[in-house]
Amino acid sequence: MALMSKNKMSFVRGLVAVPRKLDPRYYYWERCNTMVLSWILRAVSSTIAWSVLWINTAEGVWKDLKKRFSQHDVFRVVEIRHKSTIQSKAHLENDMLSAFLTGLNDSYINTKHQIMLRKPLPDVSEAFSMISQQERQVCIESSTLEDSMTGANIFFTIADNNNRRTFSNQKQKLVCSYCGYTGHTIDKCYKKNGYPPGWKPRNKGFG
Repeated sequence: MALMSKNKMSFVRGLVAVPRKLDPRYYYWERCNTMVLSWILRAVSSTIAWSVLWINTAEGVWKDLKKRFSQHDVFRVVEIRHKSTIQSKAHLENDMLSAFLTGLNDSYINTKHQIMLRKPLPDVSEAFSMISQQERQVCIESSTLEDSMTGANIFFTIADNNNRRTFSNQKQKLVCSYCGYTGHTIDKCYKKNGYPPGWKPRNKGFG
């Protein structure tokens, strides 16, 4: 693909004839040949590169490599496919994890950072489990806080009712310190302050 994009496939296929050294075009051919040759040597492993250093043309190196490595090796194909499948699965897991973490709101930011800092990264199922655990913990804490606030409200309500009943009882049980009767105080006691005009005594037993 790189050679085709640079319009240099004709060099490795032998479609460009090698000019004579005295030909002015030889300089340009040698420059292009050396460039394509360096591309090929950089694209292969160092061991393979050392094995073709004795070949002077890009066409010669290309043909030599084709003879050695163009044979159909079923076992090698299976191995390469297996490796590519594992790598594709890993990339897919990372993409799914990234999408899952991106969709979380800010309340899970601490757990999100913990997941992203783990080496290696967990899969989506494990990350979902961690988020669910934090969510359950938040629900328990919220429920505990709500119960405590409800208990406090009940306590204050009972205390307030008790205070009201105490005040009401105190109001109903007024006792005069002068005559000893209930229902009035000394400043309103008729025996001490005098009876009002037209007052008639009540039956005994009434204050």
